[in-house]
Amino acid sequence: MTINEIWDEIEAWYDENVADAEPLNDGASDDEIADVEAQLGVELPAEVKESLQRHNGSAFGGWATGTLLDCATIVADSQSWRQIVAKDGGTNTENEDAELKPGWWRDAWVMIDKDADGSGYALDLDPADEGNIGQVIRQESDGGPSLSFDSFAEYLEFCLGELEEGEWANGIFVPAELADY
Repeated sequence: MTINEIWDEIEAWYDENVADAEPLNDGASDDEIADVEAQLGVELPAEVKESLQRHNGSAFGGWATGTLLDCATIVADSQSWRQIVAKDGGTNTENEDAELKPGWWRDAWVMIDKDADGSGYALDLDPADEGNIGQVIRQESDGGPSLSFDSFAEYLEFCLGELEEGEWANGIFVPAELADY
């Protein structure tokens, strides 16, 4: 599926399941996207730009994995991870996934969402030889990175599946594994 086809299905889920809230933000402007690239010194893949133009993040708790980051928060969170590594080290950490270059965090990783504890998914824009530009890693605040998806489109399809299995309750998305609590 294309990015727009995935978003069509995601929006249909929200239309059907979310009555009085608008958890998805309007799209980002070209200038906002260019500002992300300039501030982080990266070039975002076309599918990520297309996605940001459709929806510039979500409200807190309004996304399948917590919060989909808007352009300003993408920059802020990515820079925070950079600052942690600059202060505490971790760039020489070996990763279990051959698709990832060594390191607990790298400057060419760009946060795209986060959960309540600050962990989340990030784009890898400088993968190891075995990896793909734009692959998506899971960055755990206490455990480091691991490869999750070969592309941003796969990440969005995963989020669509999570939405379809979970439910909207009390103004936030509740994953299926937590819906019974």
